[in-house]
Amino acid sequence: MNINRLSHEITRLYNNRAQQTREGSATRPTGSSSPASSAGGVGGLRPDTVTISSTLREVMRILQVIKNLPDVREEKVRPLREQVRNGTYRVSEEALASRLVNG
Repeated sequence: MNINRLSHEITRLYNNRAQQTREGSATRPTGSSSPASSAGGVGGLRPDTVTISSTLREVMRILQVIKNLPDVREEKVRPLREQVRNGTYRVSEEALASRLVNG
């Protein structure tokens, strides 16, 4: 999973939603009959609110889980570290050559 791409997509979605909100509020009529003036806010304006969709909440939860994941898979690294420390780690020349040639 490419976290940068996911983060970019979340930002894009947020910006699109913000733009839609701004465009919607720019076309809202003003005056005593508007919903804004009946909401009881300061100067007849409603206070700013933020509504987060369930999809965005789920994406934010997933991002938090990803951020909390360790950078290193210790269960894979620990045995290799011990082999290197003990001098028992050996690399197969054939396997190395194959990975270099074939990727």
